[in-house]
Amino acid sequence: MKKNAAKNKMPKMTNIAPENNCRIRSLRSKLIISYLIPVVFIVALGSFSYNQVSRTMIRQYEQTANDTMKANSNYMSMVTKDITQHVIRVVSTSDYNTYFTNMHVSDIEKNAAYRSVKVDLINSGVTVDALKSIVMIGKDRNPVTNISVKMDNTYFDQYLNTEEGKKFFEDEHFHDVWLGYHTFADDVMGLKKDGYGLAYIRKSSKGKTFVFADIDIKFITSLLDDMYMDGSYTALVSSDGREIYSTKTKVKDGKNIFTGLDCYKKAASGKEETGCSYERINGKKYLFLYHKVQKTGVMLCNLIPREVMTSNAKSIGQATLILTLIAAGVAILIGGYISSGIGRTIKKMLKTINQASEGDLTARFNTKRNDEFKILSVRLSQMLENMQELIGEVSTVSANVLDSANYLSKTSDSMLNSSKDISIAVNEMAIGSTKQVSDADQCVQQMNQLSERINDVVIRTRDIDEIFEKTKTKVGNGIEVVNDLNEKARATIKATSVITNGIERLEKKSASIEEIMQVITDISEQTDLLSLNASIEAARAGDAGKGFSVVAEEIRKLAAKSMEAVNQIGEVVNSIQEETKETANSARTAEQIISSQEEALVNTIDAFASIKANVNTLVQHMSKIKEQVEAIEKEKTDTLASIEDISAVSEESAASSEEINATTQSQTVEMEKLSSSADSMAKDASLLQKAIQKFSI
Repeated sequence: MKKNAAKNKMPKMTNIAPENNCRIRSLRSKLIISYLIPVVFIVALGSFSYNQVSRTMIRQYEQTANDTMKANSNYMSMVTKDITQHVIRVVSTSDYNTYFTNMHVSDIEKNAAYRSVKVDLINSGVTVDALKSIVMIGKDRNPVTNISVKMDNTYFDQYLNTEEGKKFFEDEHFHDVWLGYHTFADDVMGLKKDGYGLAYIRKSSKGKTFVFADIDIKFITSLLDDMYMDGSYTALVSSDGREIYSTKTKVKDGKNIFTGLDCYKKAASGKEETGCSYERINGKKYLFLYHKVQKTGVMLCNLIPREVMTSNAKSIGQATLILTLIAAGVAILIGGYISSGIGRTIKKMLKTINQASEGDLTARFNTKRNDEFKILSVRLSQMLENMQELIGEVSTVSANVLDSANYLSKTSDSMLNSSKDISIAVNEMAIGSTKQVSDADQCVQQMNQLSERINDVVIRTRDIDEIFEKTKTKVGNGIEVVNDLNEKARATIKATSVITNGIERLEKKSASIEEIMQVITDISEQTDLLSLNASIEAARAGDAGKGFSVVAEEIRKLAAKSMEAVNQIGEVVNSIQEETKETANSARTAEQIISSQEEALVNTIDAFASIKANVNTLVQHMSKIKEQVEAIEKEKTDTLASIEDISAVSEESAASSEEINATTQSQTVEMEKLSSSADSMAKDASLLQKAIQKFSI
């Protein structure tokens, strides 16, 4: 045994600081992040919804703007076509030909034709939709118009010298044109540019007249207002580059927008009647839409800002952003609230754990929460309670160990002294060993004789004890059998009593049946009498009572059968009563016999009990005798062995005296080591006591 073995097994208490060994991650941050994850999905959903709504709204804007422009383009085409056909109709009238082409008519006819054409033109301003004014000029003729203009019969020749007029004669297929301006008519005839929007100029088939038909600019702006969308540039662009804007479109005076755009130039030179594209103008993205008015060279154009088309979607995006921010704030608040509650609970638990780590095992975990922390607190409190009980038990054991160590130290010192004394006494034992040898041999011979006699007594005592044990067992079995028989006899008495009572009740019921039979017999006799009377009355009635006679006969038969059945029942009941009486008598007799048997059984049980008591007394005495004999045998054996040992020891004691002396000295050395180990164990027990004292239990 090593000196420091116990000390090496002593546990050391160390302070553990997990916060220095690993990085603590905030539970609050984790909860807030976990709550913000759904917010991220909400943002993704909002972004997806915003994009979907934007695309849908853009498609709807495109479709709506395109449909509106198409409808207005068709309407504009119808108006221009109507004006064209009206002009053709006017130049085809006879009055027109009389006035402008026939140079040989009289002044009266010419004036009459003039007035007729003028009236027709005036009516055109009323009947033709959107027509602002119409002016006809011819060679050597005053102009005919529905408005007030300067009169001059040289307008035709002057117009032929203009760039506009020359085009009509340079190309023989060039008969008419739609323009944004007619400069000659404006400058020479005094027409107002701001009064019309489009001008239709047509040369007659013979080339002797020109017709100027103007579309009211209010009509055009009204048409453009219908196509206008917030922030858009809505305009009608003529083939000569005039741009007429909606009254709602905000543009600088005199500034053209569309004619300078590549998208417009491409659309104007292309064969497509309609189209759309997205263009970036001055850093902004616009939807460019156009529709060509059939056979006029006129285009309806619209530039719609893309941001306007997605303005409603922006409100959805803003609402999504606001709701997302609110959701994020709520998530942070909820996460903060929950994490704060958890944090407070954990701080309380850490405080209790610190108390326990410092040795205060009386600390307990308390929380008002009704969740997993409640369960954890209960389990930790139970753990501290178990640790408290364990430390208490260890403290008790350590105190006992300390006492045992001190006692062992004292005992080892005492044994050390004793071993020294034994060493001295060994020499004295060698002197008497020779004398003990002869005395021991004589004792062995006497003990062998005594041993044979004691063995015989032991065998006979064991046989008697076995006989008594068997007798005791048989008596016990007999008592059990008699008790069982007694219980069955009592049960038989009860059953017999029940049968007797049942038979007596059956006799009473049989008497009741006789009374009922008597009533049935009386009824049958009265029924028979009534049947007889009925038969007599039926006989008196003659043929009319035959049916009643048959019924009366059947009733009489029924009464006779009832009387017969009652007689049979009476016989059965009488037989039952006789059998019942005999059975009742037999049951009473059996009850008396069983009662007498019960008394005999009780006496038998008493006799068995007395026998059992006597046998128990004999068994007890015999057991004592057996114990004494066995003790004598054991003592005989021990004594014989001791004498033989003494004899052997006596014979060997002389030879072994020196060996005993050497062994005693070796034992003295071991006892010194034992004393030293006992002192070390006492010190370790003391250290254990000090360590346990650090805990408060």
